[in-house]
Amino acid sequence: MTAVRPREAATEPSSSAAASDEEGRQAQREERERELRQQISDTPGLLTCITAFLPLCLLVQLSDNTSQHSLPKHRNLIISSSDSAERRIWQRVPLDLVTKWAARLTRLTAIVLRYPMGAVCWCFDVFIKTIEGHVAGRRAANMQGSTLRTITLEGAQLTRREMQSLQRRDPPLPSIVQPPPSLGALETVSGVTLAHSGLANRGWLMPSFERLAQQGWDASDVGQFVGSSRSLRHVDGEFEADEWAGVFEYMPVAAAGQPGPLGHLERIGTVVLRGSPDAARAAVDRLQAALWSRGCRQTLTRLTLWMEIRSIDGSILPLVESVESLRRACCRPDAQVAFSSSPFVQHFELSLFYSDDFPPNPSPLFKAIMHQLARRARCVVYAITQHDLTHPIDSPSDAAVDVASSLSFDRAEKVSVRGHIDPPPPPHTPLPHPTIIEHLQRFPRAGQLWICGWLCASVGHLLADKMANQVAEVVTRRLSVDALGVLGVLGGGREVRKVMIWLSEGALDELGTEEMVAAVNRTNLPRIDKLCFYVYQVSAEGAGNRIRAAFTPALLSALFDHVPGPQSVSLSAGASDPARASIRAVFPDGSTIGHFPVTVESWADDWPVGGLITLTASRGSQ
Repeated sequence: MTAVRPREAATEPSSSAAASDEEGRQAQREERERELRQQISDTPGLLTCITAFLPLCLLVQLSDNTSQHSLPKHRNLIISSSDSAERRIWQRVPLDLVTKWAARLTRLTAIVLRYPMGAVCWCFDVFIKTIEGHVAGRRAANMQGSTLRTITLEGAQLTRREMQSLQRRDPPLPSIVQPPPSLGALETVSGVTLAHSGLANRGWLMPSFERLAQQGWDASDVGQFVGSSRSLRHVDGEFEADEWAGVFEYMPVAAAGQPGPLGHLERIGTVVLRGSPDAARAAVDRLQAALWSRGCRQTLTRLTLWMEIRSIDGSILPLVESVESLRRACCRPDAQVAFSSSPFVQHFELSLFYSDDFPPNPSPLFKAIMHQLARRARCVVYAITQHDLTHPIDSPSDAAVDVASSLSFDRAEKVSVRGHIDPPPPPHTPLPHPTIIEHLQRFPRAGQLWICGWLCASVGHLLADKMANQVAEVVTRRLSVDALGVLGVLGGGREVRKVMIWLSEGALDELGTEEMVAAVNRTNLPRIDKLCFYVYQVSAEGAGNRIRAAFTPALLSALFDHVPGPQSVSLSAGASDPARASIRAVFPDGSTIGHFPVTVESWADDWPVGGLITLTASRGSQ
């Protein structure tokens, strides 16, 4: 007989005791649960209060009797994709059952659709059906309007595996309900994107609607959606001015003596000014009329403007005046007006300071707009017109001087003068001298100066004086004694990497004259690294001899002696095959002009007129 070891014998009664204790505790828990269930059942309304806090997807899994009594107490509903169990329920539920549930949500005040990022229309049909079913349920119960106040859509981040198992990603929307649902308490819709624009044509009646936070909707969608509101305060969006006008034109015009549907409007999204200034002005005027006629009269607390007009000249001034009128009519006196423009403004035309439309008393908004446009300008231009020849431009108005002197052209890389007037003025017409340029700040980054036309020399003088110390390029379209003066204004204190002098064929004959040589000798020119003359086209007859008559030893000596810097001077001409042959005959390989060696290069198809030939004279040994 095997003896039982004392330790093992002692263990058996201990294990039995532990099991007995566990059974006792289990019995006690079950007894407490029975008592708690009985207490809940015996307390009137307690079960309903508890179930009111359950998510709908769990609540509907209880008995019909329990859910029927609890759903009307439900005030907040979240249709969420974040939880896998809840996601499965929403993805599989039939719309008929959704309608049944929603009809019992007669006290619903807020609904949220938490869609997966990357599937923004997930269960969108369930979402819409719930909202419209809530309205139908109240109507069936003879309850007026709706209790729903906020509608929110927001994204949730799911894992890649969860995204792969998604269903109901882009379901068809339910049929339009007739008569249109009346959401009389609805105040806010937020988080809607382009994919949710189907809400716009549901025909919902929302007289108390205050705010739409959306991104990507067309203006027509926004107009349809908010058109029934009589309480609108804030609507997001980025539309052109006439598109914004179209949004508000969905609303009725205010009746005489009535505040109108926009009497509470405080803020709209960004108003884009695009296209021609005249078209943009007409759009702003239309927007003002749409707002004013519907009750928006000095109610806006903020106005945001974005301008995408890249050539700024006098035609912009009536547009700015229309913007001012919009602000005065529709904004509160203390409203914030935010103005921004495209980061790339191609041209800023200085002659606008002489426009008849320049305001005599510029407002802070006008100055702010001018400041921003000047800071964004890549090129500062003065275009000489007939107006400059017939009106005084040597005494600008005090208002123009005040604004011009405050502008900063920090990004301007090019300064240009244009003077093409048709018909051309008489040859001895006095050169325009717009003194407004004297009041401008310097152009710290401007490295290119372009002077185009014989009328431009005086303006070129004024602009050259505002240039940076290091200039990349100076281009003039006509060589004359006056044009050389522009280079003289740059003076010995500046460096110019390249000077390009464009000549008409007639001006070619002036190049080697004694007058031109004398002008070079007496002008204090800046240091020039590369000096180039260009003739757009030289005729074939006598081309070589004309080039030799222009590119004279006296001219080259004056240039090399009095212009610091250049080791060579070039003359390029557009030339046909016969013209290039004529020039090559006069300047064969190894040619010189005086004691300056000359090289000749030509290209047959590198110019609009058919070919290009370039003569380069080197400083050499003198």
